[in-house]
Amino acid sequence: MIIEEIAQERYESYLDKNLIAPLGMTNRTFEFTTQTGKDADIKLAHGHFENGIVVFAIPMYLRPAGQFTTTAWDTGIFLRFMMSDGTMNGKEFINSEFLASVGKQHIF
Repeated sequence: MIIEEIAQERYESYLDKNLIAPLGMTNRTFEFTTQTGKDADIKLAHGHFENGIVVFAIPMYLRPAGQFTTTAWDTGIFLRFMMSDGTMNGKEFINSEFLASVGKQHIF
């Protein structure tokens, strides 16, 4: 909601233009995409398996928390960025100290 208020555009559109496209990720979206039915994208990986049964993506109300849908290749691109210094095209996108702290346990 903060990004949408400041940028005056939808969260999904902002991230597509300012993060995902500059990284060169071409098979991804923050919009809901299905893996079944007439609009299915067959390139998408399935979220997970339970008891040997494929579980397809479902729309979520908490869009930023789980609507990022992509391929294995583009996931690799994204993960390389997450393990980088946070710069994109020579400019800081995310503070390197913040990026380095992702995944570390903090005890308060």
